[in-house]
Amino acid sequence: MANSDVIKAKASFDALQSMTDTVRAFSDLVDVIPRDDSLSSLLRILSERLEGDLLSLRRELPGLWAQIPDSDS
Repeated sequence: MANSDVIKAKASFDALQSMTDTVRAFSDLVDVIPRDDSLSSLLRILSERLEGDLLSLRRELPGLWAQIPDSDS
């Protein structure tokens, strides 16, 4: 993997980490909203969907990173 490819992979890894932190913060916020709040159900559904989508993304990215061609050979 060329140095520029490592930099691109690192940038996408950093973005994934940032998104993980954001989803985690949103989930923590949803946990403190009372269940009888009118928007509680909607926010819980959104939180669960975001967590599921993030998990799928985390599973897919390593395979995509592995496909970056090794330009040193």
